Amino acid sequence: MYLERFHAVLTLCHVDPDHPLAARRLMAMLEEDPSRLSSATDALAALGPRAKAAVPHLLRALTISDSFSVFHYPPYVKALQRIDPQASKGVWGAAGLSPQTRAANGHRSPAELQELWRDLAGGNSPKAYLAVWKLSLADQQSVPFLRERLRPSQAPPPAHVTKLLADLDSEKFAIREKATQQLTDLAELVESALCEQLASKPSPEVRRRMEHLLKALGQEPPPEQRRACYAVQVLEAIGNAEAVQILEKLASGVASARLTKEAKEALQRQGKR
Repeated sequence: MYLERFHAVLTLCHVDPDHPLAARRLMAMLEEDPSRLSSATDALAALGPRAKAAVPHLLRALTISDSFSVFHYPPYVKALQRIDPQASKGVWGAAGLSPQTRAANGHRSPAELQELWRDLAGGNSPKAYLAVWKLSLADQQSVPFLRERLRPSQAPPPAHVTKLLADLDSEKFAIREKATQQLTDLAELVESALCEQLASKPSPEVRRRMEHLLKALGQEPPPEQRRACYAVQVLEAIGNAEAVQILEKLASGVASARLTKEAKEALQRQGKR
């Protein structure tokens, strides 16, 4: 019965974080069973400052042990940053990681960096969080590695978007599928174009595909976008001048892009803007 109530509260926090009962009910559930804190980090991040009462719990959890930090450190830090940026300052350095652990993870070979880069695209999983943690510790290798691979989000050429939208109504299934996938990869960069086209009363097939694309925007982002957003967490955790320069460059991208927003928020939390 507790789990059913707990998952219902998590859903409420994600769907309507401004609901007057969302933060209160989640904190009550965590007081009832503190071990559920690790399952509530995304919901706490969604609540933001409304979950202020969770700050002591998050700070306490971040100093437990190395084994805890390996798998849960990044999501706990992210939740803390969303709730109280001031409390999160310096938390990476304050975590309970032993000197031996830091020394063992402070250098990565080119092959290891490539593997961690692949892991960043894995979504909300321990492997992706572990990759954030390892890359953050190997700052001397990670910063130049990420500089070569991260680019500010740019709006696609209008003619290209127009063609993709037209291809959704192609007579050939393969062309319709290819256009759908490319529009999915462009994500929020084509949201306004999708809405405009949807308002023009397209064919049932095109409407179905467009509605599916718009619905997907509020869900898990595409792998490449997930990877870039996790990379922002790495750069924020490193926080040196070179990392900040990359964040500033990423923050100059298209305003509606998720990556641009993530970079701007990271800079704001560091007091750089």
